[in-house]
Amino acid sequence: MYQYIDGNLAISVNDWMEAGLTYGQFRMDSQRGYLEIADRRTGGNTLIWVSSIKRPDRMRAIEAALGKAHVEQSDIYEVTVNTEARAYFSQYAKPDGTRLDAATVERLTMKASLFDAMRRGMERQQAAKARAGKKLNKGEWLKEMLAWQTRQCLNTDGAAYGVRPYTNTRSLERAFKAYLSDGYQSLISGNVGGDNARKVSRKVENLILALWRTNDKPFVARVHELYNEFISGTRELYDTETGEAYDPKETDSEGRPIFVELSQATIWNYLKDVVNTTAVYADRNGHFDYQNALRPKHHRKVGQYSLSKISMDDVALSRKAKVAGDYVEPAYDPMQIIADDLADIERHNNELHPLQKTYPGMTRRDVLTKQVNPDLKPMDMAYLMQWIGNVTETSIRNNDWCMVDYTGFELKDFASLNRLKPNNYRVTAYWLPKEDTGRGTAGHGTAGHETVETVYLYQDGVYIGEAENREKYAYNECEAERTEADNAAMLHQQKRVAKFDKWVKERRAELPKVGHMDAELAEAINTTPLEVVPEAEQPLGYEEDEWTPPCPLSEGELAEDYAALAISRL
Repeated sequence: MYQYIDGNLAISVNDWMEAGLTYGQFRMDSQRGYLEIADRRTGGNTLIWVSSIKRPDRMRAIEAALGKAHVEQSDIYEVTVNTEARAYFSQYAKPDGTRLDAATVERLTMKASLFDAMRRGMERQQAAKARAGKKLNKGEWLKEMLAWQTRQCLNTDGAAYGVRPYTNTRSLERAFKAYLSDGYQSLISGNVGGDNARKVSRKVENLILALWRTNDKPFVARVHELYNEFISGTRELYDTETGEAYDPKETDSEGRPIFVELSQATIWNYLKDVVNTTAVYADRNGHFDYQNALRPKHHRKVGQYSLSKISMDDVALSRKAKVAGDYVEPAYDPMQIIADDLADIERHNNELHPLQKTYPGMTRRDVLTKQVNPDLKPMDMAYLMQWIGNVTETSIRNNDWCMVDYTGFELKDFASLNRLKPNNYRVTAYWLPKEDTGRGTAGHGTAGHETVETVYLYQDGVYIGEAENREKYAYNECEAERTEADNAAMLHQQKRVAKFDKWVKERRAELPKVGHMDAELAEAINTTPLEVVPEAEQPLGYEEDEWTPPCPLSEGELAEDYAALAISRL
């Protein structure tokens, strides 16, 4: 019977003779190079590569006795999930900062796994052909691979289910060669997350924001109206700082018009973009509202010692409600049940592992944590947390933080706001608690309490960014009590707010200050010549002070001189 060795067919000398061939024929063919030995053994068990048998009559006899010599593709083209590819795609960031969604990660991972199986099988077949003095026919091989990959993709039980199969050998060959050359990157479309997705250019976006940023707070419909009047030529827009007028017929380097007609919905999307809204909020609503509504604030903790801070509102009276809470106690307390279960699990995990000969002195938990498969690749926590983490629906407040599990978490990077949808601060937080080591943070002062250090924010399946527990950055509002740790926390918050201000300032700096007027009025102003009025000649004595005589005069002399002066000035 046929034997598979590294995906290639072989038969023994005993199989050779059972097919009606003689031992002498075997020795003669071996000496003359008509076959190749795969492995020399005794007792008639020496193995012969089937693909190396060159005499047609020998092959006919063998196939008549043992059946058609055919290598099943499933044996040499085994598909195994490439965990390294999954780690690559789960951490891949597009040019705009967003990450691939979970479905795309899985699809690209399976696509890479298919190509890996093709590569391994191709190398095995090439080696087998080389041993027989032959070469792999690439054309025939690609046809076989196209059929094989189609079966893999369409088989609902297969590992590659969900991957779209190639339609012809040319496209399969092109994609396979690109994968061998460029690796995982070749499977990602070149325009993913690029500027091609933008409906308007940056210049147009800045212009509509400039129309919206004015303190008369125009509605989106008014901005849409002003913009369309501008591109139709009935309204002129100009930069109030430079005096330069915008040209509605301006084109880019490829001759395409820059200012194109936009729908009100498109303008709304750009105006309500979180970053754009933040950049113009102070201009529309005033700096005070901006500080309270959108600018991150310092997070502080109250003093713990008496007389550190005295205030007139320190006294608060409370009254406890009387329980009628006829209340009947349940037969079992749910919290007690949960506590018992957790204790059982903890006890089980810390017992010695039953295979003490293999793992001497190790507990079940020790074996679990130390006996990790070294071939497994680390997964990105933001991606993994979608499957194993707790889920909380929350909102980003003040462009700064969100509340999760009764704790505030501040954005690790303000660039996360770029990935939010227009006018939508709602996000989904994925998180897992970990045991506190007794840091003594506000509200969590006892060791053994489970805290959450980091949450991972998504919006409609799109990764937004990380947010970290802000309690560690809270500093004492009482200056007399501040420690070095408080000063360090205060410096962190000051730097963070400074980064936010710089980030908003850079966005604001791009926006022009635009004035507008009716096009007919602008035309009239531009065509009416200015009248030049010559400077009038100053009258005699215009700049002279009131006359003062050089020396004291009598009353008569003074009157006479005033009269002479008046006559001289006629």
